[in-house]
Order: sequence, then structure tokens, then C-alpha cells
Amino acid sequence: MRSRRMLIAAAAILGAIVSSNSPAVQADPIGTANSQVAPVAGATIDQFRDAFVQRDRSSLTVAGHPFRFSGANVDDIFTTAREMGATVLRAQTLGDTIGCPSCLEPALGQFNPAAFAHMDKVVAAARAHGVELIGEFSGDANGAPAPNQNSPTADSHDRYCTWRHRPDCGQAFFTDPAIIGDYQRHMKAVLEHVNPLTGLAYKDDPTFVGWVDGNNLDLADGAPTPVAESWLRTVSDYFRSISAPAGPDCRRDGRQR
Repeated sequence: MRSRRMLIAAAAILGAIVSSNSPAVQADPIGTANSQVAPVAGATIDQFRDAFVQRDRSSLTVAGHPFRFSGANVDDIFTTAREMGATVLRAQTLGDTIGCPSCLEPALGQFNPAAFAHMDKVVAAARAHGVELIGEFSGDANGAPAPNQNSPTADSHDRYCTWRHRPDCGQAFFTDPAIIGDYQRHMKAVLEHVNPLTGLAYKDDPTFVGWVDGNNLDLADGAPTPVAESWLRTVSDYFRSISAPAGPDCRRDGRQR
């Protein structure tokens, strides 16, 4: 919104994986399949994406092919970020996973301590390395199958709408008091969670420079801009009522201005 402050993190993006069972995404959302080579000899990139790693005695396989891996842990990521001059990372799934067994909120109003434990490690590592984070309350990880896959909102239905049996998610997400209450309950659970590794509630941890109220909320049959902006004011005011001392609320609703 033009008249409201917005926090923009341009340094880097970190996909901090809080759950290994987050709702599925499109196989190739940015159209890069033709230019990518699967890291497993003999397998296609789609086979690699869609197959679980399996153990075969003392070896690992993917899609029936031998699999060996190399990678980095969270500490390496933050170390590299600092070496590159980054001071803020947007952790896209840090706080917004709902609707799967390993998510922060696997079922409506129920929260998962194991998922918070993974998030705690990421936040503690960022704090130790002097990197600040932008978390999220709602985003791609909230996606759910639409009741009608031919509807305009088939690719942008929200899990809260599914739980509340609202097929008109583009309108209901922004206006239904029950869904707004569900969203605020999730915000409260995340902000008031105390990280045992730091002794701080997320709302009191200056590691968080801000939070995203909504990423990619441009639902295809969505509410008019004034309605969406009213929703932003409502949830942002609620954020400040819980977390007044924390960093500024970071708002992004995915709409084109």
C-alpha cells in the first residue's frame, strides 16, 4: 500500500524448510526443466523430483538409480550469506506451513511442537551468525486443492478455506470472520512461541526484522483492492497488538499495483 510503510528485503532469499511434507507445488513452476539436469545418472529431472530416496542395504537410490549426495547445513548457509554481504534473509516457509502432518498447524487450531523445533534451529542459527530474518504467516505453503479444479482459484486456494468449507476463497479469505480469526490464531501461536534455544519468544526476538502478512495472495477471483487492503490493516493491527516492540510488519499481498 502506497500510504503504509513496507519493508523490502533485497539481499537474498532463503527457503528454510520447516517441513518435508509441505503441500505439493507445481513440478516446474518457473519453466526451467529443459535446462536442468537431474543429479542422478539415468533419471530425468521429473523422476528425481517425484521419487523418494530409498535405502538399498548400504546404498541409496532414487527412481531405481544409485544416489549419492552432497550439500550444506543451515550454519553453512548463514556463513555463506554473511560472506556475500547479506544481512537479511527472507525465509519463505518460516512460519506459514499448514495442513500437512509435519506442518506447524497440521489441523485447524492444532500446532506441532516438532515443526516448531525445526524452526527454532533455523532462528537460533541465524541469530548466532548475525543474520536477520523475514518470516511469513501466510504464503505458498498454505496452498490447498480447490473444490473445483476448473475454477479460477484452482491454483490459489487456501487451506483455511478448505477447513471452513468455503469454495469462494478469493472473497472469503479476506472477509469471512471465522477465517480471519483462524489466521490471527496462527499469527499468535507463531509470535508467542518461545524458542528454547534462545529463551526468546519470536515476537521478542530481534532476529526477526519483519514478517510477511501474505505472499502471493492474488487469488484469481479475489476481493477488490480496497477489501484486500482492509484485510491487511486488520491483520497488521493484530500483529502490532501482540508484537509492538518487534520489527516493522512486512506486508506483501502479491497484487500488481
